[in-house]
Amino acid sequence: MSNWSMSPLPGMPEGRPPVRRGRPRRVSARRGPRVSCWVCGKPMTSHGAERPTCASCRQKYGSGVCSKCGGPKREATPGMCRKCQPPPEPWIPEARVCELCECTYVPKYRPRPGQQQRWCSKSCATAWRNGARPPYVRKFAGDPATRALAQSRTRRLRHAQTWDGITDEEILQRDGWRCQIPGCNRRPIRKDLRFPHPRSKSIDHIVPLSLGGDDTAANKRAAHLKCNIARSANAGDEQIALFGSLREPPLVTRTVTGAVVKVRRRKPCVVCGNEKPPRQTRCNACQQQREAAIEQRLQAVRNRLHEAEERRKRKTLLIAQVEELRARGLPTRVIAAKLGTSHRMVIRIGLRDPVTGLLPR
Repeated sequence: MSNWSMSPLPGMPEGRPPVRRGRPRRVSARRGPRVSCWVCGKPMTSHGAERPTCASCRQKYGSGVCSKCGGPKREATPGMCRKCQPPPEPWIPEARVCELCECTYVPKYRPRPGQQQRWCSKSCATAWRNGARPPYVRKFAGDPATRALAQSRTRRLRHAQTWDGITDEEILQRDGWRCQIPGCNRRPIRKDLRFPHPRSKSIDHIVPLSLGGDDTAANKRAAHLKCNIARSANAGDEQIALFGSLREPPLVTRTVTGAVVKVRRRKPCVVCGNEKPPRQTRCNACQQQREAAIEQRLQAVRNRLHEAEERRKRKTLLIAQVEELRARGLPTRVIAAKLGTSHRMVIRIGLRDPVTGLLPR
């Protein structure tokens, strides 16, 4: 049976449109009247709020109202929006005295409400937490950037005072455009590469300028940029190379008959870069220094083992003497005074394990 009927209902006049018969349409009771959003003016359904706000404006601005202009405010707490808030008062730092090193300093940042900066730097704060108290002297009063700037100025001054006029191109030509840093196996430096390529050209100081070296040709050598950066300012045993020849042997030579013969180049010493005997990784001087250092470390280990053995013997003898005097019936303090040891040690010996012979901790 159809829900629509063309015949009019009883009691209704003819000529009216047909009426739908069946289950009536449900109307939501929560839906309110149609209003406009007070922020953007978009039509929306009111839910009984004093100032209705659509979902997009509520997500963007929040539900707060500015107390000055009456516009939307992100925070729901009473107050003004960011546009109406007065600009913050300018902060004028005042000189203070550090509680640890007692030096005068000016704070860099505005302190939090109710707090004040007590120390002049992070190093003083760390030292205070570690137990340091005045009088205290800091080793360095600057930040890493200031220290790097001071080191750069020192290097530039050292270069200006000791430069002998030999350019970097002349150093590269003298060394045959080959890296002279030990461990690089004298690989060639490509002329077509530019900074910051790791295989590009650079000049390395055997004794770094920061460690007192000069900017002369005898103290400079060609190197790859990567090898130069990896070496950093570590001089090590490479100062021995200053007493030898920094120039490499020629790649080719001519015999009496005029024939060109290639010279087989030996690998240099891995420490100083000088010539070394075949089938060795170090020259004789560096090998002797290495053997002396190894012998010194072995001797230190032997000394520690000997001291441990002597302590063990003295401990065994002391245990035997304490047990002998304890068998005679002497009290603990008398035994300690007679043997010249502490009262606690005598008690520990009396509590030792008879099976393992270990003393209690």
